[in-house]
Amino acid sequence: MTDIRQDATRIARSYLEGQGAQVMEQDYTCEAGCVDLVFMEDGEMAFCTVKARQGLAMPEEDMTQKARSQMETVAAHYLANHDVPSCRVRFDVVKLSLLGEGKAFLCHHRDAFGSPSVPDAARAADAPKPARHKRTRAYER
Repeated sequence: MTDIRQDATRIARSYLEGQGAQVMEQDYTCEAGCVDLVFMEDGEMAFCTVKARQGLAMPEEDMTQKARSQMETVAAHYLANHDVPSCRVRFDVVKLSLLGEGKAFLCHHRDAFGSPSVPDAARAADAPKPARHKRTRAYER
């Protein structure tokens, strides 16, 4: 039986490549930590963490401030040590519910940390928050 983390990362990679992403690294590790996938999509570099659960439950834990900070530090390390073009950087989260029998339910949160142009405190109380891109789909592995 394969490790759930390896299986989930493989499924996420396959999904992203099917969406046109060019995966640069898988399981990138440095002294600051690890990020599951680094890829280019639509002229943006994305650092992606993959969360998975076996069965019907979807992983719902939020990225803690500590986890977000660590992911940003890993991204900075990657950018400092690799020849990458000047581009926008974002942080994605892919959540998977592994349903067994070769099936999974996948939810891709693009720009999961958000990058609002105006800080929340400066935004008018009735102004809508910036939308986060989210793709959800059933996926056969």
